[in-house]
Amino acid sequence: MQVTTNTSQYCNKTYTTLFDKEKIENVVQPDVVIQMSEPVLYLVGDSTVCPFNDTYYYPRYGYGTQLFRYLNLPIINLALSGRSSKSFISEKNYQTLLQNIKKGDFLLISFGHNDEKPDLLRYTNASLKIDNPSSFQYYLFTFYIKIALDRGAIPILCTPIVRRNPAGEYAGIYIHRIDDTPSFPGGDYAESIRLLGKQLGITVLDLTHRTKELYETLGPEKTIILHARITENLNSIDNTHINIYGATLIANLLAEELSKTNNPLTKHIISQRVFPQEGILSHMLCI
Repeated sequence: MQVTTNTSQYCNKTYTTLFDKEKIENVVQPDVVIQMSEPVLYLVGDSTVCPFNDTYYYPRYGYGTQLFRYLNLPIINLALSGRSSKSFISEKNYQTLLQNIKKGDFLLISFGHNDEKPDLLRYTNASLKIDNPSSFQYYLFTFYIKIALDRGAIPILCTPIVRRNPAGEYAGIYIHRIDDTPSFPGGDYAESIRLLGKQLGITVLDLTHRTKELYETLGPEKTIILHARITENLNSIDNTHINIYGATLIANLLAEELSKTNNPLTKHIISQRVFPQEGILSHMLCI
């Protein structure tokens, strides 16, 4: 099932179906002062990264919750469900980042799922360049990358993970290539991140590419086991959000991609990593 500019009516229906299930969720964001002398890895991003408190049959887990299995440094996960690079800066968690990030820290930045939505509070334009204040690149640079660099911290960009396509075909919205909708120009959000990283000399971990490869290899039936599910019924599967097994697999992919770079965070990769096993799900059923 491909999303193309020649099928705008179908595209809009697909967008609505997926986007309606990707909600902005209110969570308590306490005023936190984090004082650590050692290097810290801060995570900012959306629901594919953040923690949840679900009562699903297979609860949602952002991949940021499982990075502790692969990296041996303190990890502060500030990501929030439903936020974009634009809307996140109005959150308390963003203020926590500003108040605490310091020289020697790392900032992993993972947005895209919500920047692409036709919503004035969240939308950013992936087709415009870094110098345009309405662009995706502008928000990533001005409010995250520059903040880290100014504090002596090291920013790392991640492209967004794919959405699961029940038909097993990965193009269009499933890999964050969005068509134009009224008042909201489309664009390729993963490619915008890649280009920004190349322009600035910032490490980019291409999770769009890696998860696309993974999902195409596994096929539609096997990717079901990676995703959250509201009930035991397969019809309740959440094709955007991953469960603890999917989160662990993607955290492992992230560590693999990181190991191919010369980023200083590679010093914190755990050398003897355990490959994720499907059995982890048997301990996480909420029924």
